[in-house]
Amino acid sequence: PSDDTHGHSFVGGDVVHPTHAPADIGGVAHATAEGSAVEQSPDHPGVEATTGSPQSPIEYTPAPTGRLDGATLSEREKLLQEVRVNLDHLPKPKNDSLQEPAVLSAADVGGVYRNPYPPMEQSARPCTDGRHTRGAWVFDAAKKPPYPSVGEILGSCQRGWEAKHGPGAVRPETQYRWVPDSCDLIPFSEEKFCKALRGRDIMFAGDSLNDHWHASLVYLLGLMRGNDIYRKEGTVQRKRACQTHAICHRYYKRPLRLYFLTNQLLQQTSMRNRNHKWWKHIRQYSLLVLNAGSWMRDPTNEEREVSDSEYEGHIKHAAKLVRALFNGTVIWRTTYQGHPYCWKYDKPLTEELRAEDFPTVPPYKRYRWAAIPGRNRFATRLWREAGAHILDVTRPTNLMPLGHLGQNHPKFALRNTTDCLHYCAPGPYDTWSEMLMNLLLGNLGP
Repeated sequence: PSDDTHGHSFVGGDVVHPTHAPADIGGVAHATAEGSAVEQSPDHPGVEATTGSPQSPIEYTPAPTGRLDGATLSEREKLLQEVRVNLDHLPKPKNDSLQEPAVLSAADVGGVYRNPYPPMEQSARPCTDGRHTRGAWVFDAAKKPPYPSVGEILGSCQRGWEAKHGPGAVRPETQYRWVPDSCDLIPFSEEKFCKALRGRDIMFAGDSLNDHWHASLVYLLGLMRGNDIYRKEGTVQRKRACQTHAICHRYYKRPLRLYFLTNQLLQQTSMRNRNHKWWKHIRQYSLLVLNAGSWMRDPTNEEREVSDSEYEGHIKHAAKLVRALFNGTVIWRTTYQGHPYCWKYDKPLTEELRAEDFPTVPPYKRYRWAAIPGRNRFATRLWREAGAHILDVTRPTNLMPLGHLGQNHPKFALRNTTDCLHYCAPGPYDTWSEMLMNLLLGNLGP
């Protein structure tokens, strides 16, 4: 959630309201629920407390430190000068939240961005060489939603489905599993996810898709207890209300931290509601999950299009910021394309949409979903060469047109606003979390 309001403009969402100018296209701003109070952990003020008795805490031996890319201190100083930041003015890492020393010491220049640990668990057929992306969505009638669907945004599909089929009706898209053709993913479990973190805090940064993913992960880990993360946490003007989530308390002496900050294009600059200084916080975390790619308009002026070359400049600059400031593990999530007129689908696709399948009429023309493969190729190559892990979710997500907000968007009745980019939760975001867990376990990778 953002500092001031949740501030989604649902970029890429289908917005059909001919009586409104493009500048009026907006999302839902969330305010703090009136009278709500944030329960805080006694060990971590400002961190949401979790319940349950801790099990045997995990202790790990840190991996050897070192550099892989050969950058020198002078190169680092040049980078710092170029991005106009000073490490002395950045917040210092909070080592008391970790159950092991940092994998890399603060004296190391730049960072080794690969997961420094050997595989923890692998299936009989590990998903190496990108094999997890080749497969199909398989319906499982016995599969139940992993958590309640709540919230004005993430819970809108469930409300729409229940309005048609009765209370408690299960949405079909929650009963599909992604099944790779030639490898096996390890099913998600809270315990395995937490152990795969190996005592490390995790931060997400990027656009509203990473925001929704982080929220679904909070639910998947059993937090919020049926409350809307955005209403409970909320944001208010001129006051920071976004909290860090305490996770995995059952498996560590102290809970780990999960955090998110919005910045639609991973820019260095900030802007109320949409862009926050994500780079100022990354040194406090050992795992960094990044993405930007769906945002096609200037956050400061949605009338202006952000060209692909300008996007590439933003991502290059983000990589320089990370190189200058971060010493942990970096994971870049790839971007997917929306599904025009998503409410017309009743089953997953078997082939991805082609460029000619994307309408060139308003409002789809603004979203430029056909440009996303090119952005993916650029960003994937850049971050892979930088040493980051690539979490490729593109093809599986491109094949799932079910579960978008669609005509369940809260503003549909008022302004005919629809959204065929963002998903509800539970939904495909949970498959991303399963893939992330497999990557950290060592069962998914290059």
